[in-house]
Amino acid sequence: MPKRILTVTIFLVAILAFGCQLFYPVNYANTVVRAESGPDLTVQMITSSPATPTFGDDVTFTVTISNQGTAASGQCYVAYYIDDEYIDDEYVPPIDAGSSTEFTFIWAAEAGIHTISAVADYREQVTESNESNNQKTYTLSTLGADLLIDSITWSPSDPNVGSTVIFNVTIRNQGTVAANSNRVDFYIDGISRGYKDVERIDPGGTLTKTFSWFAKAGPHDIKAIADKIDSVPETDEDNNEMTVVFSALLPDLIIDDISWSPTEPSLSDNVSFTVSVTNQGSGVSGNSTINFYVDDTYLDTERTSKLEAGASENVTFSWIVVVGTHDIKATVTPHAVVTESDETNNEKIVTFSPNLADLIVQNITWSPTNPSIGDNVTFTMTIKNQGGGGSAESGVDLLIDDVNADYKALGQIEAGGTAEVTFTWRVKAGTHQIKAIVDLQKDVPESEESNNEKTITFVPLPPDLIVEQIAWSPSEPIIGDTVTFTVTVKNQGEGRSDYAHIAYYIDNIQITSDRVNPISTNATDNQTFTWAAIAGEHVIKAFVDYTEVVAESDETNNEKIITLVPIGPDLIIESIDWSHNDPSAGETVTFTVTVKNDGGSRADASLVYIYIDNSLRGYQDIPDMDPGTRVIRTFDWKVTLGSHAIKAVADDSNLVAESNEINNETLIAYPMPDLNFEAMIWSPINPSIGDKVILTAYLKNKGSRRAGGFQIYFYVDDEAVNYQDIPQLDAGARVTSTFKWNVTAGPHTLAVFADGANVVSEGVESNNGETVAFSIPAPDLIIESITWPSGEPSASDNVVFTVTVRNQGDAKARYSSVNYYVDGQYLASGQINSLEPDAETEEIFSTWMSQTGPHTIKVVIDEENQVPESNEVNNEKVVTFSTENTTSAAPAPDTKPRQRPAPLPLTPPEKDYKTEIFFGIVVVIIVVTLTLSLLREFRRRK
Repeated sequence: MPKRILTVTIFLVAILAFGCQLFYPVNYANTVVRAESGPDLTVQMITSSPATPTFGDDVTFTVTISNQGTAASGQCYVAYYIDDEYIDDEYVPPIDAGSSTEFTFIWAAEAGIHTISAVADYREQVTESNESNNQKTYTLSTLGADLLIDSITWSPSDPNVGSTVIFNVTIRNQGTVAANSNRVDFYIDGISRGYKDVERIDPGGTLTKTFSWFAKAGPHDIKAIADKIDSVPETDEDNNEMTVVFSALLPDLIIDDISWSPTEPSLSDNVSFTVSVTNQGSGVSGNSTINFYVDDTYLDTERTSKLEAGASENVTFSWIVVVGTHDIKATVTPHAVVTESDETNNEKIVTFSPNLADLIVQNITWSPTNPSIGDNVTFTMTIKNQGGGGSAESGVDLLIDDVNADYKALGQIEAGGTAEVTFTWRVKAGTHQIKAIVDLQKDVPESEESNNEKTITFVPLPPDLIVEQIAWSPSEPIIGDTVTFTVTVKNQGEGRSDYAHIAYYIDNIQITSDRVNPISTNATDNQTFTWAAIAGEHVIKAFVDYTEVVAESDETNNEKIITLVPIGPDLIIESIDWSHNDPSAGETVTFTVTVKNDGGSRADASLVYIYIDNSLRGYQDIPDMDPGTRVIRTFDWKVTLGSHAIKAVADDSNLVAESNEINNETLIAYPMPDLNFEAMIWSPINPSIGDKVILTAYLKNKGSRRAGGFQIYFYVDDEAVNYQDIPQLDAGARVTSTFKWNVTAGPHTLAVFADGANVVSEGVESNNGETVAFSIPAPDLIIESITWPSGEPSASDNVVFTVTVRNQGDAKARYSSVNYYVDGQYLASGQINSLEPDAETEEIFSTWMSQTGPHTIKVVIDEENQVPESNEVNNEKVVTFSTENTTSAAPAPDTKPRQRPAPLPLTPPEKDYKTEIFFGIVVVIIVVTLTLSLLREFRRRK
């Protein structure tokens, strides 16, 4: 029992000891850490004796070294520096804490301001509590003289070159003691000009010495040096000299102006030139020479007197003017060797031109003003002298189309005057270049030689010949008649025509030609020619000016063509009929041939021939036939096996001159079927889109034998859409076929074709089809444009869009719908009224844009294809549309100043003791448990 209690007690004490550390963290805030104590040497003071020494004095410096530490220092050394240069060092014995010791050293004073430094323990032999306070610095100024050049002046202040100049050099002693005697040296441009002795100068005093010199041109460096040989000790030896720049006043001669009289001379005038010379410099010039040149050739010389600064003088020269532009030059040169401030401006050049004539062709006129071809035209040339001088005699050349046509002499013309010359020319057809050249031989000197000609384009009033009419007599000629053609040629142009030729053609073969006399404007001329009428249709052509000798305003309208068919008989085989169909071999068939005179005159007697399979089987007489009458002839033929070609030919030998010689025969196949569409009708006659057209085709077998089974096909735009089977069709029989078609927009071709597979052998295979063309008008709706207010609206704005719908078709569009989409999503619909062709209407819709960025707007018209259109694939339009983000303002910047971070504590910070607290709680639980165990143990013992 006692052991258990003791064990528990020891355990509790350990827990409490540990727990105190856990529950009560140590606060180091009041903990003081003391530094280790020791000596601390410092240079306490530096003094000098005397306090203000002069040059050469022995200065004694006293250095006080103290130990402000807590312990005695060991032995060390102190070092002395003057102007950062080591002077000496001295042994320092140990110094007790709080004590000090003095040391001295001597220095011979030098001029200037000096820095005196002492460093204790400079060898760092002593370990100190503060190693950074071992040095002290002391500043000392030494008294002495200080000579300098105070100023350099001269007299006169503005000297001219060559004059005597007195230079005044002032020396100042700005030191603190008197300066003993010395000397001042004088230099010009680095060359010594002597020296002057300088007496003693008290502090702050000055002394002036003078030097003389003959001024020379140009800038010069004037320098003075005080005490050059350093005989006077000074506090500053670097400020003993001064340099200034000296310049004498220089002249500057220029040619200020060159003028002449008279101001506008002509050739050979004696011109007087006045040259103005000016001295624009600041010094006086001596006498000078003026040289005068014309075109760089020396002409004469004059002289001027001495010129003060700013003064001018005029000299004159004369010269006889010759042709051309000339350079007049004057140069000025000083007599003596005188330097000027500017040696580059001594000449002047002016350009001089005498007043010359300048002949031009001012104008070219003609009379009459509107000539025609063949008229005599008088050209008047106005020549003007626009130069400043008069012209000598010359001439004017006339060139027409660059060929010299005439020449006229021209007298003298005063400046600004004019003269006229005239030329006469007979007008020819065409466009002409009329050129006048004055003074072609360059006899007259002119200020401008390139403007002596003038060219105009001369176009006479052009004719325009046409064949206005071709008439003939007799008006209805009969074959064999002599036909007289009267051809009316008209000049519908603005001017009279020249002689021309006209050619006549019949069936593109020229048969004759004739000459056409000149024709006045709007007048006519008749020409005639004859021709023996022959059978047939003929092309009669008259071609005026076929040789193209007349220049016309229109060269494309010179011919006229007519068609003439002389009246004559025209025998045709109107029909070939047969006695019965589908004959058997050996049967006799009677063919009936009807011959007709389809012409306009009586036909003489002739013959009609019958050919079977191209073999002549006989002929019969045809009597004289009046116009429009018919003659019927019959032929018998015993049928043989197979199909045969039966041909009847009227007037096979061409005994009768006919108006048409190529329509005299007819050919049939016998016995054979011949499928032929007699007619094709449809209803409604004028269909519209959506209508159902019913097409009815009437087919007849015009042949002489039954046609076996075949098909009739119905085509729409070359595509078979339906067909009908026909079992058979007897000769002479008819069949009716009906087809239906739903009308669509646009041009269409409807066709029916019998026996397209060629199952039935026919006498004629080329007449089996029939075609009809339709053009069905239709509307065509498009979205012409989609617009909105300019700029980029903001997100969430209600944007209004304007949509333009247009009907670009050729038929009216009925009511239709329009659908709106935004970013591929359906938005709304609208309805538009009917639209006429080429009409448009505007629709408006709006939407809120919830997001920024690009969007697609799509509008579709008639999306369900309720309106039949000629084009169903152009009903929509898509545009790109963008919004910008301005719905809410950007957050304002945080202007609240940021707090500085808390300063770091000098003592360790308190920790976060979560772990310790956890262990403390565990310890408490254990303690409580042990305590309860002890209590139970005590109770049990009792």
